[in-house]
This record gives sequence, C-alpha cells and structure tokens, in this order.
Amino acid sequence: MNNQTATPYKISKLDFFSNQELAELPKLLLPGENVLSVISGVYTSGTAILCVTSKRLLLIDKKLVRLNFEDIRFESISEVNYSHQLFLASLNLYYAGRNLQFRTWYKDALRTLAQFIQDKMFEAREAGNRSVNMFDAPGGDGLVAEDTRSDRINPKASSVDTRIVVESEANSFERYLDKRTALWLRARRLAAGVDLSRIGREVVGLSLGK
Repeated sequence: MNNQTATPYKISKLDFFSNQELAELPKLLLPGENVLSVISGVYTSGTAILCVTSKRLLLIDKKLVRLNFEDIRFESISEVNYSHQLFLASLNLYYAGRNLQFRTWYKDALRTLAQFIQDKMFEAREAGNRSVNMFDAPGGDGLVAEDTRSDRINPKASSVDTRIVVESEANSFERYLDKRTALWLRARRLAAGVDLSRIGREVVGLSLGK
C-alpha cells in the first residue's frame, strides 16, 4: 500500500478494532491509488474505517464472514456536514441520493478529514466543468490538441463565418418570398381584369351549339 503521498491532511487514527478492515484496504486500491487519510469509527452497521485516497472515499466494514464497503467518488458528493458532541463527532455525506453517517471519538481528526473531503469534492467538480467546457467548444469533439481547423485557430473567424452564412440564408429566403408575392399580386391583377360574365356566356353558347 502506497501511503507516501505528501499532503497537509495526512491522518492516521486507528484503533485495535480496525485490524481486519485495515488488512482489506490494500486489496481494494486501484492501480496508482494512494491512501491519504484513514480513521476508525462506527456507522449504521457497526465499526468501520473511513479512508480517503487520491481518487475516492472508501468505507470498509470487515467482519468474520462478510465484507461491506462503500466506494464513493468525490464528484458524486453533494454535501459534507460535520458536527460533534461531548464524546463523539459525526460526519454526514450526501451522495447519489444517499446519506452516510460516520461517527468517531477522534473529533479533531474527523473535522480535518471533513475539510479534506470537501476540498477534493470541489476539485473533482472543477475538473468535470473544465472537461465539459472543452467538449462544448465550437466544433468540440475534445481533440483540441490534434485539431488544426481554421475555426479552432481563430474562434472569432468561426463566429463571423457562421453569422454570414445565417444572414445569407435569411436574405435568400426573403428574396424567395418577395418573388412569390409579386407573382401572386400579378395573378390577382390579371384575374380582376377578365370579364368573367362574358367568358361565361361564350362557354354556355358553345355548349348549346350557338
């Protein structure tokens, strides 16, 4: 287990009840994942350890015949609440429509851990926003480094070209409407100048053989 990552939040508060959970921790780590902080405590189902890594938050509960663990990604956390009482401190995490309450007697360590989780949560959100902005860029397919199109090199030129195209299409449509309106008015003038009664009499005369 690589726990040599330098961080001002380095916390290691464990008691003898956490030996089994601590033994499981290396098995759950991803390649390149570093342990930053770990603390013993209790949650809904009993004793557990809360572990902050470089990539996520892990809650591990190991008993003789079962293993429970929560894999919580920082970007999924919506709220972090810390509170303390006389003997215990509580950390409430809201994520993916769920609520996790973790309590421990290491009050100062849990307060620092809560701040650490909140910082990592905001970092993950900022990284996600930068990723979304990159893919939402004009013509954005995310391959900015490899894209050499002129509209990527000069974004202003892209917006101007787009405006010109739109205006050109609008002008063409207006000319089409003007042409159709002129033809319609011409047809109305022609129809108004025709003696329909005379034409009708001629048609009747032809049908009667006159």
